[in-house]
Amino acid sequence: MEPTAPSLGRPPSSGKENDSPTRTAPSLGRPPSSGKENDSPTRTAPSLGRPPLPDKDFFNIGEAGRIAQVPEYTLRYWERRFGMLRPVRRESGHRRYTRRDIETILRIKELLQGRKMTAAGARKLLLARAASERKSAGQPLRLDAQALKLLRDVREDLREIIAELQ
Repeated sequence: MEPTAPSLGRPPSSGKENDSPTRTAPSLGRPPSSGKENDSPTRTAPSLGRPPLPDKDFFNIGEAGRIAQVPEYTLRYWERRFGMLRPVRRESGHRRYTRRDIETILRIKELLQGRKMTAAGARKLLLARAASERKSAGQPLRLDAQALKLLRDVREDLREIIAELQ
């Protein structure tokens, strides 16, 4: 018969490696979620994997963080790091994000976390996209010869009508 160790107030070990009782994470003081953030109607986001955006035009930083699933301090960092994210401030100094800001936040998150880009690389890509969008918005449409002829004919007809009315 082997000698037994004195009891230390613990039940005898079963021989398993992890014999400690299961611990749960401490509560953060938040009530359990019912699965619904709010009962307002939502719009679906246009790209894949994006959460639907609530049907409203402005969001505070907490709402923006919940939508993007990032902490508020991350949003403040992205504001400093990426020049195109500039929420307006209320008189009280609180940030007020627009739907366009939320879309930019989701785009930044996708580049950083989804595509594993560096902040500098994501910033460069976003700035290049913004520049190309501005450039293409300033260029006139290229029309084929038939469309140009039709537009010239319509313009001439309108001039004739104006002349008759005068």
